[in-house]
Amino acid sequence: MSVFQAIETFERATELPVDWPQYRHICYWELMWCYALRAEWMKAVQCAETLVCESQWSQASYRYMKAAFLLQWLDDPGVGTPKPSETKFPNTDFSQYETREKTIEHIDKLLIEIPKLMQRFAGRSLPLEKIALRKSKRYFAQNKRLTLPALELIFIWNGFKMVQFQQDSVMSFLMICENKINELLQLKEKYDTYYDDYCLALLLKGVCLRCRGQQFQASMCYQEILQSKKKLKMDTYLLPFCEMELCQLVFDEGDVQQASKHLERALGYKGYSLESRLHFRIHEMETKLSIRGRKKSTSKEIKKSGSEVQIPFHHMSDSSSCKSVDKIAQAQGDSGSDIESANLKPIFPEFDDDDFDDMDNGFSSEESAEP
Repeated sequence: MSVFQAIETFERATELPVDWPQYRHICYWELMWCYALRAEWMKAVQCAETLVCESQWSQASYRYMKAAFLLQWLDDPGVGTPKPSETKFPNTDFSQYETREKTIEHIDKLLIEIPKLMQRFAGRSLPLEKIALRKSKRYFAQNKRLTLPALELIFIWNGFKMVQFQQDSVMSFLMICENKINELLQLKEKYDTYYDDYCLALLLKGVCLRCRGQQFQASMCYQEILQSKKKLKMDTYLLPFCEMELCQLVFDEGDVQQASKHLERALGYKGYSLESRLHFRIHEMETKLSIRGRKKSTSKEIKKSGSEVQIPFHHMSDSSSCKSVDKIAQAQGDSGSDIESANLKPIFPEFDDDDFDDMDNGFSSEESAEP
């Protein structure tokens, strides 16, 4: 099923007369990600706003996702959405985003409330709320700026695994990453966390290149990130995620040994943010490697067992066969059993000429018979 078909299905599902409100919330959650995968940021904002108003599961997560989509829209307006430079929008739902200043004020209100909305379940916070809290603090510390927040969310939620089949979306994401990298290079001296932002954009660019089948270019992006590991100040989680991307890259190329090395390096990192999210990917890759290893061992066992049951073929020439016949005859002569040709009897019974005459008469009578 394509993203377009999924959007149509979930939109019809939201219109069903269902008394269970959580059912609609699930539909809007899925719709939000479908629109995000299509780079339709404002439609994703509308879905997130519905969740903010109706759902109580995680207000901090919903508010951060809405703010992330708004920030992404300000940096790069998506398909079919009004541009921030316009004074008025044709849709009344966008009235609070008429200007860039109003949009920034709305984002400030969303992010400033996140620390108050944090929840704890069994003494632990939700991983997505931890991301929201950390990013909201960084937003205000960086003069109200975040680097590719919506694409980072898609990457964290493993959305590129689904978007790789939608090459138009991958291409739009790649252009967004390219524009952001060029912007960061121009303003390199103004940003204290330049390498964190640059490596994040480079990682997302590498993922887009991998989805497009450009393996070598993606590998160059990942290698550049690993070379800048000492320059990272905050986003140290990029390093283990980068190792896992390299692991996936070489695994797709069929190099199982190199994939195992990158997997071990990713497991060597400890105490970074989003560690639990990466462990899901590590477990998935371990399963793939074990399955690939079992297939190889099975094929080797089949080849080995097949070679054991094979009977070697020795070519016997005519001369050797004649020699063997002579040996048999010599052995029979030595034993004193003389075989005379007169005593030999034919293998098949003998026929008289009269028998063949009877057969000819039968054939002639059949040919003359009328149908």
